Amino acid sequence: MAMAHEGHDHGATNTTVPSNSTSAAPTSEASLPYNGQFIALAVMFSLVTMFQRFFE
Repeated sequence: MAMAHEGHDHGATNTTVPSNSTSAAPTSEASLPYNGQFIALAVMFSLVTMFQRFFE
């Protein structure tokens, strides 16, 4: 589920970046989704670690 959600987020980012190619917008627009993706990755990693500990 987390993987599918991440993929959907990535697709949305890909659609938004080319559409918003003005001048100063891409900089802030590109840094925000990256941070969101990083947070999602960290959350997924922590979830995996939690599951590993639970199943051991």
